[in-house]
Amino acid sequence: MRIFGAILMAIGILIAGVSGLCSLFIIGAGIFDGSGQMGDAFGMVAIFGLVPFAIGALMIFVGYKITKSDDRSMPPPPVQRPDATARPARPLDADEQP
Repeated sequence: MRIFGAILMAIGILIAGVSGLCSLFIIGAGIFDGSGQMGDAFGMVAIFGLVPFAIGALMIFVGYKITKSDDRSMPPPPVQRPDATARPARPLDADEQP
């Protein structure tokens, strides 16, 4: 499942990235066009750019959740417990040798 989540995230990043760059280009062209038609540029971005960007962002979110939920299904590593029968070491006296 982890690989599916990673693939879903990669595709979502590509979709959201391309859509975002295209939207940025359209808004930039509308700003620097000089025709004063900024409403048209924002309308086109809202219609044609926002939907694929939202789908890509949703794919990234779902893929992330899939990869992280896979971590919780794995059992935790075993805990190393100290031996209950072992005696704690006592400090040596000055006349004892190690």
